[in-house]
Amino acid sequence: MKIKKQKTIKVKKGFSIGEVLLALFVLAFGIMTSVYLMAGSMQDTMRSRDLLVAAMLSQEGTELMRNIRDNNVTEKNSSTDVRSEPFTGFPSGDGECSINYEYDTDTDYNNASFLSSLNCPSSYELYFREGDNGNLFYSHEGSSDNLTKFKRKIIVGYEGELKRNIVSMVIWNRDDFPNDKSECNIGQNCMYSETILTAWINLE
Repeated sequence: MKIKKQKTIKVKKGFSIGEVLLALFVLAFGIMTSVYLMAGSMQDTMRSRDLLVAAMLSQEGTELMRNIRDNNVTEKNSSTDVRSEPFTGFPSGDGECSINYEYDTDTDYNNASFLSSLNCPSSYELYFREGDNGNLFYSHEGSSDNLTKFKRKIIVGYEGELKRNIVSMVIWNRDDFPNDKSECNIGQNCMYSETILTAWINLE
């Protein structure tokens, strides 16, 4: 008499609901962490960009003021053949100003000979503008569509006939300039460059 062996049926167990929920939680946490890190990285990138632009704009302000002084010293009046006083166009005393590019269709706006528009007092907002060669640059003149987050103010300190202290202050993402340069720092969305301009040389 033959005895038939009974076959053992193997039952494969799947994941429990608890295990599935745990796996989903871990996956969601990983995705959220990645998104958070990406968002933080983008914010850091934008912050770094703002700091770089502000540094360049503040340095540009002092260089444009130096340009005015240098042009006054080196260029003669075409009608009188007499050189201008070094600080011609500067405020007669202390002043708060804006400085701008000036150019026309016959000149290259990057040429230092044409960076000489000083207004005291003036609006300090900065706009994007397009030059004749298609390059974009910052200007105190423009339309509301091209208004940027940056503002620049030139603070001129009168220190006698032969010296001016120049502070070029830039702010962004805030409305008002600090009352003093000591209150201007990157934590307050503010940056400045400072230089002292002298009469340089007296050419007859």
